[in-house]
Amino acid sequence: MLSLITAMVPSVLRLLANMQGLHSRQRVENYVQIYYFSFLFVQVFLTVSLSAGITTIIGQLPDTVEAIPTLLAQNLPKASNYFFSYIMVHAFTTFAFTLMQVTGLMSMFVLSPLFDKSPRQKWMRRQSLGLQKWGTFVPVFTNMACIGLIYSVIAPLILVFSMIYFGALWVLYRFYPPKLSDLELGASGLFYPTAI
Repeated sequence: MLSLITAMVPSVLRLLANMQGLHSRQRVENYVQIYYFSFLFVQVFLTVSLSAGITTIIGQLPDTVEAIPTLLAQNLPKASNYFFSYIMVHAFTTFAFTLMQVTGLMSMFVLSPLFDKSPRQKWMRRQSLGLQKWGTFVPVFTNMACIGLIYSVIAPLILVFSMIYFGALWVLYRFYPPKLSDLELGASGLFYPTAI
């Protein structure tokens, strides 16, 4: 249920961007990229990192306040175990879903017969099928890079998992690149400085 709610965030952000008056697709996707990364960073990284040490801190808070940095230093590496598994599960699911094209299959064989009544609607669905929505594509990888870089100081083993993750994605997108031929969604490299 939580993953479904999280998956709806980019759609809500696109709706908010359109309501804000951003009508070019590049501006909408850049808006989605900024706010979706902020959402992922808080939801995935900060929530897990802080919840790993907050219970211990609250339990020992009446004893001494000066020991809080020491308690955080002892408990934050425990959250790295979660991120080890998170990175690997995310790598395998991204790899599998990209190869299987689950969203394309659902769109063609489930949504198209239900909602597309005219030949133009069917044609529009097929044309937009392989387009990459960069506002949701880039923030996920930026968040993974942040997790890898930040936790590399605390738990250097995460660098191995990050290398496996980005290596698998490099192989995947080297031989199976996203559809780049659409000029409407091309942003001429504007997503890169925002990601940095």
